[in-house]
Amino acid sequence: MYDLRGKRVAVFGGSGMLGSALVRRLQSEECTVIAPSSRDVDLVNPIRVRAFFNAEAPDVVFMAAGLCGGIKFNMEHQKEMLYENTIMSMNVLKECDHSLIENVVYFGSSCMYPKDANQPMREFQIGTGELEKSNRGYALAKLAATEFATQLGYMTIVPCNLYGPNDDFSDSGHVIGSLIAKFEAPGDTVKVWGTGQAIREFLHVDDCADAAVFLAQHRAAAGPINVGSGEGASIDTLARLINLITDRNKEIVFDTTKPDGMMRKVMCVDKLKGWSPKINLIAGIQRLVKEYRDGK
Repeated sequence: MYDLRGKRVAVFGGSGMLGSALVRRLQSEECTVIAPSSRDVDLVNPIRVRAFFNAEAPDVVFMAAGLCGGIKFNMEHQKEMLYENTIMSMNVLKECDHSLIENVVYFGSSCMYPKDANQPMREFQIGTGELEKSNRGYALAKLAATEFATQLGYMTIVPCNLYGPNDDFSDSGHVIGSLIAKFEAPGDTVKVWGTGQAIREFLHVDDCADAAVFLAQHRAAAGPINVGSGEGASIDTLARLINLITDRNKEIVFDTTKPDGMMRKVMCVDKLKGWSPKINLIAGIQRLVKEYRDGK
C-alpha cells in the first residue's frame, strides 16, 4: 500500500467540483496538497507546466483539470472541449513522465464508451466503437489522454456522472445541478431535455474522491478503471425525485426536440475491489439541495 503521509500531492483542477473534493479528502492523509489554479499555471502552456513541476516537485499527481459541462455545453463547445482538454492533459502527463513520477491518477469520462456499448459497460469496450455525437469532442480528448496515460504506466479513473459541492447549477451544467436550479426557480413547470427515458449512473463527488485516493494508495494497474455506483436511474425518475426532495410540486415537461444523448450509460464496477460508495442518491441530492439553498 502506498503511504501518502509526508508526500507532496498535486491536484490539478483543485477549484473544480472533483478537484475540490480531492483536496478535502486528502486533508486527512497528512500530506502536502498543492492545488494550483488556472492563474497559477496555464496547463495549455507547456513551458508553464514544466516550470510548475520543477518548482513544486510533486510525488503524486491527480489530473482532474479540464473544460467540462452538461450536454448543452458539450454540444455548443465541441472544438474547445477537444483542443483544451487534449492539450492540458497531454502537457501534465508528459511532465509527470519527464519528472519520473510513478503515482499518477488521470480522470477520464464515461463518454469515452461507444454510444452503443453493451451494458453494463466494461473497460475493454473503451475505444471500440462510434461515440455519441453530442459530446464527441470531449470524448476524443479523454480517449487520447487515456491512451497516453496507459502507455506511460498510469491509471485512468473513469467516473460516472458526478454531482455534489461546487456543482454547476446553470443550464450548461450537469443534469442534477441544473435540475435542482430549475426546480428551485420561480414558475410552475420545469422543462427537461429529451424524452426522460435515458438511463444514467450517478455518484457523489466525495465518493469519487475517496475512490481515487483508495486507488492511488493501492497502486491500481495502468489503464482505465470504472468508478461508480453500478446502478442506473432514468432522467424521468431523477426529475421526479428532485421534485419530491425540493418539495416544489412542479409539472415536469420533457422537450423531445432536444437530444437524450446515449440512451443508457451504466458501468460495470467489478474491477473496483475493496471500495464502495457511502452516499446514496437520495441522501446526496438532499445534501446538494441544502447546499444550493444555503448558497443563495
